[in-house]
Amino acid sequence: MYFNVNDHGQSKDFVFASEKYNVKTIVATIPIACARLSMSENPISETNRILNSNSKQYLRKTAYMSLSDARGRQNKRHRYWIIVTSKYHVMMGVREGIAQANHGKLTPLRRMKKDDNIIHYSPKTIYGQNEKCQRFTAIGKIKDSDIFQVKLNDTFSPFRRRVEYYHECKEIPIEDLIPALSFIKNKKSWGYIFRFGLIQIPYNDLLAISNEMCPDKVHVFVK
Repeated sequence: MYFNVNDHGQSKDFVFASEKYNVKTIVATIPIACARLSMSENPISETNRILNSNSKQYLRKTAYMSLSDARGRQNKRHRYWIIVTSKYHVMMGVREGIAQANHGKLTPLRRMKKDDNIIHYSPKTIYGQNEKCQRFTAIGKIKDSDIFQVKLNDTFSPFRRRVEYYHECKEIPIEDLIPALSFIKNKKSWGYIFRFGLIQIPYNDLLAISNEMCPDKVHVFVK
């Protein structure tokens, strides 16, 4: 089976052995392979690697990276963050339309800018207790440039930022996404990265997570 793909004005010939790949596999992977042409120095090798892979996670990651390359370059002015927070505190923040990071510290919030996207990851259900959550629990956007402080008691006055949360989104477990997330370098000890409390992530990782949390709505939430 032969087909041509125009890559920056140049014709690329792809040859597939029909006896090796079934039609459904070829049809499913052609759009992904085409999108990856601009990201690969050897498009034929990249296409064959996709077709030879039996890993659903690889295909998923490839698709998200393709979408990132196609749309993400125009979003360089925005940055994307994961805030590590217990699920209980995330739910309180969603109700109030606020976010805080690293137990209310000021410095992490200064790194964020208006319209930056944030995703909350909750390792525990309740801070200080043993019940695991290990889910992405909320997604939203920094609403303005203001950082404010709230006095909760005599010893705790956390800094906060206003957030527009996307209530149509759902919680998702992190486990299935670990192989596809590039900011997690160590797939075996994947929890280590979340000890930093606030993590800047690339656009393709934002897409990978938000597309699972907000199916069919990611184009509305992530811009």
